[in-house]
Amino acid sequence: MNGMEAERARMGAVQGSWSGRLPGGLGTCGRGVKRAECWVAWGGVGHAWVTVCPEPSGGLAAEALAAVEGLRQVWNGRGLPVRPLVLNWFLKDGADRELCEALAASLAECAGAVCQFAVQPPVGGAHVAVEVWEVGGGSATVRRLSPWSVEVCYEGVRWLHVAGLEGGPAATPLEGQAAGVFAALERELAAAGFTGRDLVRTWIQVPDILGPAGSAARYRAVNRMRAAAFRQLVGTWTDAGRGTDDAWFYPASTGIGVHSGGPVRLAALALRDEGGGLERLALENPRQVPAYRYTVTGEGEAPLFSRAVAVRGKGGVWVWISGTASITGQEVAHPGDVRAQTEETLDNLEALLSGANFARHGWAGIHLDLADLVSARVYVKDGVAVRACREACARRLPGCPTVYVQADVCRPDLLVEIEGVAYRRLPGGGCA
Repeated sequence: MNGMEAERARMGAVQGSWSGRLPGGLGTCGRGVKRAECWVAWGGVGHAWVTVCPEPSGGLAAEALAAVEGLRQVWNGRGLPVRPLVLNWFLKDGADRELCEALAASLAECAGAVCQFAVQPPVGGAHVAVEVWEVGGGSATVRRLSPWSVEVCYEGVRWLHVAGLEGGPAATPLEGQAAGVFAALERELAAAGFTGRDLVRTWIQVPDILGPAGSAARYRAVNRMRAAAFRQLVGTWTDAGRGTDDAWFYPASTGIGVHSGGPVRLAALALRDEGGGLERLALENPRQVPAYRYTVTGEGEAPLFSRAVAVRGKGGVWVWISGTASITGQEVAHPGDVRAQTEETLDNLEALLSGANFARHGWAGIHLDLADLVSARVYVKDGVAVRACREACARRLPGCPTVYVQADVCRPDLLVEIEGVAYRRLPGGGCA
């Protein structure tokens, strides 16, 4: 047994005293399907992220079947008891959903999972790519609570994954759709025994996000609905970055474009610490003005979200990173230059995760870097030269399971947006 196999075997047992990060590596799973996976053991439980990206083969059916075959090869090759929680499907066309939904339903391994479908074409021309979040081992129990929610419980921790919420028919006014998905989120939280202050992360997918003539009017409309929903679900800040009781925050969030023709869609992640051993922190970026302090004009409203949310305890630190772009201060840097925008975005992520930034937020001794990312999504504007973006990400995010998709970002001049999840084991397995 080599070193990697031994580490897998040890993590397969997921003994409670061990917390760490294990890159699963990059590879190809038959029929030209590229895959990547990464593992984290935390709280006595294994967490995994897998991406499968078929090469273009000329047809949806062949590519979707190849993706499913790739997932099964990953699952069967582990020998570890892992349960898929969320399948994020990235589609070339809205009509591709029906087949992919049927394939997901046919997977016995995914019987308890929820799905999010986004018409964000995979970069490179394929019809479909899939990102899967998984958990298993230890004392973890997984329960499907509704068609849109799945709960994971272990060691006093409860995670709620919500996916697939939709704002109704595409003809419904945009504001009504956005209000509808947030109302649906509130119902899912309440039914599971969670509140808005348990939210860690949200994803809002907006058809034709830039709107007429690239004015971003549709994003501003959805942003107003998000702000109203967060005020209702979470509260109103009286001091930037903190709630009135210093114990809550606005979640990390992404508002991103999808191709026109479908409804607004929403996914979310919430966390309840019923064992009392976790700390949470809203992180802002030293290179950027906090979003809630943006200068706005006309019908605009400052976005209410945190640049990232960190969770510390059980021997490690998680960071859930909002969609991040080439913005310094509150202005777009490097308009028209995709390579420079990608590098600037990655610089922003480094600054966000740095020890100096954690220290200025009161968590001295904590630091992460880009090598700690366990999952990433890269949104690239349609028509942009993607190669420069991929080269920069491959160099600075080596081994991280990453999905590259085409999507408009919330400002016309932004060509790239990157989001992700990072994890680092604390020295000695304890709190700093």
